[in-house]
Amino acid sequence: VARDRFLDYLSRYCVSLNKGSPNVRDIADIPPQELVTTPVNKPWLSLDKATAQIVDEILAAGEELPHAAAVMHTMAREGIQAKIDSWRMNEFIKNDVKQPWVLFAHYRESLDQIEAFIEGCGDTYVRVDGSTPASERAEAERKFQAGEVQFFIGQNTAAGVAINLFRAHLSATFDRSWKAVDYSQLLGRTCRRGQTEDCTHYDYVARSEEHTSEL
Repeated sequence: VARDRFLDYLSRYCVSLNKGSPNVRDIADIPPQELVTTPVNKPWLSLDKATAQIVDEILAAGEELPHAAAVMHTMAREGIQAKIDSWRMNEFIKNDVKQPWVLFAHYRESLDQIEAFIEGCGDTYVRVDGSTPASERAEAERKFQAGEVQFFIGQNTAAGVAINLFRAHLSATFDRSWKAVDYSQLLGRTCRRGQTEDCTHYDYVARSEEHTSEL
């Protein structure tokens, strides 16, 4: 009797899945995703020299000694133009293939430069960052998924969750947030249920345009 009651209790929390179900198959058979790290602006200064150079520049401008976090963020968003230049040489961009892309950056300054580059090329895009209202966020997702624009530009945290961008199988990150979960979430915008192609994600890593040779 106790066994039957226990099994009855468990049955309320168990769901039987049929591998033949299209919905189950979509979830179980998500295509793989390749991660490609692309360093640019090498050779780089060593970390301690690059940090010292940033601090010296801040002090030379008459500002106070910066907090370590400020130096970290300065370094993290450096080299954005070099990253864009490297991305534009990607085989899909270089060959002018009109593939849909999802482009992520953590800092709004980086998003601004990515947006300016795409505008300069005359391509279509939508942008979602922390200031984007929920209604506009949903509309940006719809436009991209419907094929009305080629590029989706998103801030890592604001566009990295609860949004479907599987129309694209190509994505890139130009600078990262400092939380692994944010990175994991943004990877799942393209490589998720509904995706039909193998995905590739490019991470562009750089130091400042001025920091290109060892001292």
